[in-house]
Amino acid sequence: MLGYRTPALLDALLRRHGGMPGSVADLGCGTGLCAPFLRPAATRLAGVDLSPKMLDRARATGLYDELACADIGDWLASQQDAHDLLVAADVLVYIGALETLFARARAALRPGGRLAFSCEALEDGGGAGAGADADYAIRASNRYAHALGYVERCAADAGFTLVEAERAALRREHGADVAGWLVLLRA
Repeated sequence: MLGYRTPALLDALLRRHGGMPGSVADLGCGTGLCAPFLRPAATRLAGVDLSPKMLDRARATGLYDELACADIGDWLASQQDAHDLLVAADVLVYIGALETLFARARAALRPGGRLAFSCEALEDGGGAGAGADADYAIRASNRYAHALGYVERCAADAGFTLVEAERAALRREHGADVAGWLVLLRA
């Protein structure tokens, strides 16, 4: 059993910091697992994902105002000052380098907007094959893990302020918790 909790954990993080009013985009929305948490306070909810089949399932929830089949980086590049909140639950695990994504996310946010996301934690020492000073590494699961220091540097370089970084067990895999970070940034 995966014990997947990331949408609920991100919801709790956002609620601690004033909820999620305004235009919200669910990056890598998949089947729409975050939508029930995001929809109640969103004036507009957009979802973007690469998979048409996942988007069909997200559409079936009836919770999104817009769904786009696109790469999130490309989609963000077309969203200048369009959103108050961007959420990426269990998405950064498919992206190694974060610099371009963060820069595009920052440009897509209105002043004071927020980016909330999860990422798997790369422990000090980097882990298997990563090297001692690794910023990110791909694991045997073919998912990326990121060092918190790297996430913080990329965020600052893109013009974000760190609001909170919380350690969390994101899910269970092979009977063990998968350690990660829940991060909230402000533009």
